[in-house]
Amino acid sequence: MKGIVISVFPGLGKTTVSKRYPSIYDLQTSPFRRDQSNVKDVEGYEKDKGFGSNITNPNFPQNYLDALEEKRQENDIVLVTGAQDIRELLETEGIPFIFVLPEQTEKYRQKLIERYKSRNNTEAFIDVAMEYFDTLSRNQKDYKCKTLIANENEFLEDLLLRENIL
Repeated sequence: MKGIVISVFPGLGKTTVSKRYPSIYDLQTSPFRRDQSNVKDVEGYEKDKGFGSNITNPNFPQNYLDALEEKRQENDIVLVTGAQDIRELLETEGIPFIFVLPEQTEKYRQKLIERYKSRNNTEAFIDVAMEYFDTLSRNQKDYKCKTLIANENEFLEDLLLRENIL
């Protein structure tokens, strides 16, 4: 089946999964939100991403929707950010998706903080991600889309294998 969209909480392994599976595409959001021409490498990208208030591209979100549709036609799975504005955009456009969240435990919280630091995310990014970690509901009834929760010993790939999505 082509074009499953999965919205994933930051740090759960979208990039890792997309590198391991040729039929999975990680559709980054930042290049569509604003000009990324000054970002030369992955380390710089990780330090810069995650700040939706810096939208400078007047073509966003249509440019993102166009790219998403193209990637859905070409790939079995398209991974997108778990950011609320993107989830709301998907809902508004009637694009079905699965929302993946980490289990809300202190162990997982610390694991994510270490992961963010190791990939050189800014303290501001970490603070925002942890605020969402602490406040996002893990209850299916609070979402219009299907939600999946990665337990504290899983990352995205483990969860997708457990759920028979991969």
